[in-house]
Amino acid sequence: MSAEKRNAKTLPVPGICSLAWLLFMQPLRLNEMYRSWGLRDEPSVLALWPRIRDRDPVVLALLGRFALLLFVVTPLVTSCVVGFLHALGFSMRWLDAARGLTAGVLGGVTLGVWISVTGGVAGGVGGGVALGVARGLADGVSPVEHGGTIAALAVPTAFGISVAYARELGRGIVITGIPMLKEMPRPVGTLAHYMIAIIVIEEASGGWRYAPPSDIPRYLATYAAASLFYLSFYLRLPLWPLEFTATIIVAILSHVFPARIPTLARYLPFHWHDLSYFPFPGLRSFLLTAAEHHPDLTRTLLAEAAIYRGHKGTAARVSTELQARNLEHAAQHRLFARAADFDFPFLPPPDTLDAASYLRTFHAAARDLAAGDSDQRQRRLALERARKTLEAFLSSTTRRNDILEKRLLPTARLWLDVLQDERRRLAAEEAQHPQIPRVFIAGPPLSPDRPEEQFLFKGRTDLAKLIAHDLDPDRRGVLLVVGQRRMGKSSLRNWLPRLLGTGTEVLIADFQALSGRPHRHHPHRWLLELVLDACPDAPPPPSTNVWGEGLEWLRKRDEALGDRRLLLVIDEVERVEDGIRAGWTDTDFLDFLRAAGDSLRRIRILLLTAHPLHRLGPHWVDRLISTTTRSLTYLDPRSAEELVRKPIPDFPDIYPEGAVERILRETHRHPYLVQKVCDELCKLLNEHGGRRRVTADELDTVLDAVIEEKLFDELWAQRTDDERLALQRLASAEGPLPADLAMRVLAREGVVELSADHATLAVPLFGAWIELTKGKPGHD
Repeated sequence: MSAEKRNAKTLPVPGICSLAWLLFMQPLRLNEMYRSWGLRDEPSVLALWPRIRDRDPVVLALLGRFALLLFVVTPLVTSCVVGFLHALGFSMRWLDAARGLTAGVLGGVTLGVWISVTGGVAGGVGGGVALGVARGLADGVSPVEHGGTIAALAVPTAFGISVAYARELGRGIVITGIPMLKEMPRPVGTLAHYMIAIIVIEEASGGWRYAPPSDIPRYLATYAAASLFYLSFYLRLPLWPLEFTATIIVAILSHVFPARIPTLARYLPFHWHDLSYFPFPGLRSFLLTAAEHHPDLTRTLLAEAAIYRGHKGTAARVSTELQARNLEHAAQHRLFARAADFDFPFLPPPDTLDAASYLRTFHAAARDLAAGDSDQRQRRLALERARKTLEAFLSSTTRRNDILEKRLLPTARLWLDVLQDERRRLAAEEAQHPQIPRVFIAGPPLSPDRPEEQFLFKGRTDLAKLIAHDLDPDRRGVLLVVGQRRMGKSSLRNWLPRLLGTGTEVLIADFQALSGRPHRHHPHRWLLELVLDACPDAPPPPSTNVWGEGLEWLRKRDEALGDRRLLLVIDEVERVEDGIRAGWTDTDFLDFLRAAGDSLRRIRILLLTAHPLHRLGPHWVDRLISTTTRSLTYLDPRSAEELVRKPIPDFPDIYPEGAVERILRETHRHPYLVQKVCDELCKLLNEHGGRRRVTADELDTVLDAVIEEKLFDELWAQRTDDERLALQRLASAEGPLPADLAMRVLAREGVVELSADHATLAVPLFGAWIELTKGKPGHD
């Protein structure tokens, strides 16, 4: 059994009265029921024939009820109306009434068979009644007479009700098959329906073509009245006073009996009438009251109200008001962690926000305010970022026509008032219990774009001068910078634009993510794209993957640069070797690097890696034999001491005598280890009283903790077996040892220091780690 038939069993076909109500008052709900039954696009009888032939119970029941509406209910209603008019003294012709009824019903049948069953029934019922009444009036009665006026009013009214359903679903009843009218805007289409109804009147009542010219003004007045009457029913105006009265009553009762709101919500008129064109006074008040007591129900009601034309605006304004109230509640009660996740009933999930959404302002501010709540400096920075974000929103130059934006203006001012209060509280806290600023950053690369990191990047100016020298146009070859893990290669990459000045434009390709890039098989195409971005007037590079054609394109760009100079910085270039070993790339990229280094003058390539070329493989050494290699090693003593003592201006003196020297000695001025030790010291001090000098025991505690760093695991994993044996010997020795071949190799990479042909470990903390961990399971 199909899914459609299974759904049909759970949703039975409504009875005659319910179906008639749905047809004329709740077409949107009826359309949803159609979809649940597997009926799409308002099918005709012909389209339903396969299901009729298979005796589908839903289709047979639906067609049976529609047939009763069209062939039984419509004649009964027409007879009642004609009889009522006859009782009022109007001269009625029952035979003509029957003819009009028959014409309307046959028109509905024809429409239902060929175009739309639902539209045919709606048109047949409304049109049958209208034509039956109009044709039943006595011959010779014109619209300006008493009976003609009734016809002019009754026919458009009934016809308007019959066409409203089809107009709501974007289909016509009379004009469905006319492509030119089918695409008309709604007001024009409505007028077209009405004009067709007028033609029906004229054909039914004799028309005003036989009237004298003196009667034309009265004809026009009659048609104007009929038009207003027709439009009032088309827009459901006679129902509106009843509906808004009911809504106001429901709203008042919700204030008095908030516990009964779920029950009261069932009586909202938009639950029973889909075609309400005008808003209901009181609906906003009810929804806001319901939101205070039943937020889940209110979200459902808002979603339902937003479907209907007359209530879309109310739903949007209520949603906006509730979102603003959520944000104001978050600020007043300092619920910034929840606001950072938009964990409130009427705020959308952050990942669903449009890029231009005004709510992003508050999401960004809340994220800043929720971060660094235990560290005074981080809280101060967060408050400043949030202040700038909110002030930028307030000072934006938009016209404030957007409902949400306009409502959020006072919300932003409230947030700024709360932020100001938070700043005062933070200042009082800093005065009473000053902390050590947590400014050290151990791990992530430093960036000149982040103000809090401006002073943490120390030294490296000598290396930058060497790189600038290697970039001279009269020099050739690929540049290579080798440094241990976490020695600061990515930080150097980020700072190169400042260190090299405006004469060199730095283009960065981080090969850490190379395996997930579209051009991982041919990495040189990534570099071509970077150069194209820097040279927007250049033609696109060749689409072929042959690196020789790409290099020829680069040569032309190189010649056209003039005084400009481009430096392509490839970070984590060793990922190419991963690809070579895994088989998703090959050594062609190395050939491209060598050829590019030999032939380009203004476009140069700088490789950053943690491995010397010989550790990557012989194919690297063979192809990059002319590479200029520079080492990124430990900080110089002056820069390292400045990093420890003055990471930022006005950093407090927290070190006792000899502590700075010990930190530099144990870390050997390794930038990551220096920052890690200092950061742990600041954290420890803040946890035990705040701003003061560190004790010798606290320094011991921190150094012992840093021994467990994963950095040492990485350094150990890169070594050969002979080198590991040499490191173990050095770690266990009480003094320098005569240098063997393995120690000399390690000395070239900065792991070991040589003095008078004797070797010692460069970083004492690494030696302590070796003594503590090597030989134990899980560390080899």
